[in-house]
Amino acid sequence: MEKFLVIQAARFGDLIQAKRLILSIKQMGEVSLLIDKSLYDIAKIIYPFAHVYGMDFHGSPQSINLKQFNETFSCLKSQNFSRIYNCNYSRLTSAVCRIFDNDKLIGYRPAHCSQDGILRSGWARLAFRLASKRRWTSLNLVDFWGWFVDQPLPGNTLNPVASAGGEGLGVVVSGREERRSLPSDVLAQVTSVIFNLSGCKYIKLFGSNSEISKARKIIHLLPTKYHDKIINLVGKTTLLTLEEELTSLDLLITPDTGIMHLAAHKGVPVFAFFLSSACGHETGPYGLGHTVFQASYPCGPCLESSKCHNNLQCLTPFKNQLLPKYLANIYTGKESTRQCSMEGLQCWTPGFDDLGQKLVLLNGNDPESADRDSVRDIIKSFAGIYEQNFQKPVLAHKKIVELIEKFIPNNEWMLPSKRYA
Repeated sequence: MEKFLVIQAARFGDLIQAKRLILSIKQMGEVSLLIDKSLYDIAKIIYPFAHVYGMDFHGSPQSINLKQFNETFSCLKSQNFSRIYNCNYSRLTSAVCRIFDNDKLIGYRPAHCSQDGILRSGWARLAFRLASKRRWTSLNLVDFWGWFVDQPLPGNTLNPVASAGGEGLGVVVSGREERRSLPSDVLAQVTSVIFNLSGCKYIKLFGSNSEISKARKIIHLLPTKYHDKIINLVGKTTLLTLEEELTSLDLLITPDTGIMHLAAHKGVPVFAFFLSSACGHETGPYGLGHTVFQASYPCGPCLESSKCHNNLQCLTPFKNQLLPKYLANIYTGKESTRQCSMEGLQCWTPGFDDLGQKLVLLNGNDPESADRDSVRDIIKSFAGIYEQNFQKPVLAHKKIVELIEKFIPNNEWMLPSKRYA
């Protein structure tokens, strides 16, 4: 049996979003994972079939255990992997990749004659260029990594269709980036509206130690009649206990977080709120039965590292006095949903095509629709989907030629997208 290695050196949410790639490789042979050591236990639960190796990818250089590092290197080198899939680039992943034959590396590999020290496959370069026009892009990160293999498993087979578990309402109080999360007063209002409609038995609050004070504020802002139904788990869960606590929830209210991806993995319905630098088309909950609320303004999605020069305009729709009615209509699925719209806010639900997940607009205005469809056609063609299905892309308008030249230079059509030029 052939052996394959996936190097996923990023955070918790990224480990789950590599699911399409990992499960697709499982169909071809034996899977090994190299991840940050803090994720070792949860990785064994999510991917019980895989051989898991842990390494300190996020510690300081001074904290690295060189003996353990070298032992892991020796063990990996002895495995004789047929392919190594490197999902992201860092100095440490580059060091790991250097112990393997370059011809076996897929995704990102170290370059011996490059100023930036990195070579991307054509597919990885495409995604890198797409980041320059994020409002036109609909490639979910799950599908980006999934297409590191030539024919990944169909996207709609990865996660269960989300369904209410009958127990409680989960609320993630904040993500790692405060600007990508709803303010406490808005989140308390959203929680109150949904809890009142849902008939849930309790409210579970989730978050890390750094969000303890925000959780207290949210509890204070919620109606007093709900206080005895609140289970405050902020700062009290590990990744393993978190996986257990999500089970049987009716719904999870969350920004773009690793908890959101874990909920989607388990089939827990998600109400996900995306604003600032977060884009639901890129990292939204994967699978059917979820709902994505996207703040949509010309300035977004922005960069996390850049200062906002528009006074956090993306928060405007969430402060609208019609928000409770709007959320109620979405949650209950009333026919009047389209008549209850708010400027600057879109509501989406996941759907699927040959490439993977593609969000379907439920409510709001989407001026980028035609451009996004054109870019998706380019992505499909580059991935070889039209070749496999004997189809040709539908060219929406003349701008398609400019888009092709922008995202995929002529020489990159000459080799398969997984190869290096």
